[in-house]
Amino acid sequence: MHIPLFREIVRTVRSIRPKTQFHPASHFINHNALLKAGSTFYYPKATGVKRGYIEAAGHNIVVSAQDEDRSLIAVLMGASDKESHYKEVCALLDAAFSEKKIVRRLYSQGFDWFRTEVPGGKIALEATLRDDLSISYYPSEERELHAEIQWDAWRLPIAEGDSVGVLRVFDATSQLVTSAPLFAAHEVKSTFRKRLYDAMLAMQASIQRNGPFTLGTTGMTLLLWTWWISKKRKKSKKLL
Repeated sequence: MHIPLFREIVRTVRSIRPKTQFHPASHFINHNALLKAGSTFYYPKATGVKRGYIEAAGHNIVVSAQDEDRSLIAVLMGASDKESHYKEVCALLDAAFSEKKIVRRLYSQGFDWFRTEVPGGKIALEATLRDDLSISYYPSEERELHAEIQWDAWRLPIAEGDSVGVLRVFDATSQLVTSAPLFAAHEVKSTFRKRLYDAMLAMQASIQRNGPFTLGTTGMTLLLWTWWISKKRKKSKKLL
């Protein structure tokens, strides 16, 4: 039913085949009574498809129908006669269309937390949602779901409130159902070792760009900075 031409064909009640040099003009008639206004089994919501019969399987029918924003396909096999297979398939569609959507909250803002380690971070990153993550569906269409988190490529420090990833929810066929951004619940600072490593990388990049002069000035700056950090740590230990 995703193909427009197919949809047009299966909902057509009558079609004229023009006359050609090989055959006279004729009519093609769709025998699906659900599509025929005025028939006993006319179903206004029906949009196709086809009925049939073989002795081994009995009366069979496939029906597509639409009511507002909901499209359904019903399949009924093995009916004893045409009348019963029309009545039963209409009852199936009516039961489905009478369902009311329900809302299911998957994750709650302020309640569900998501945690991961951050290389070079003093503490682990904890993230949360800014709004509840919910989905709505019809009861007969409930699906098995699973969630995955795609974390961003962080650059320390991470500030509280920074966007740090996306929570994605998929169904059993790996189709994306819904998603929501994740935000840092608190600040994550770099460790001393991480800051020192970043400074060395910056110095190396600067040397490659600017040559030997930068090596001397950057090296001196790094030594003074390391001495200052070391002195600060010793003072903290004395206070303790």
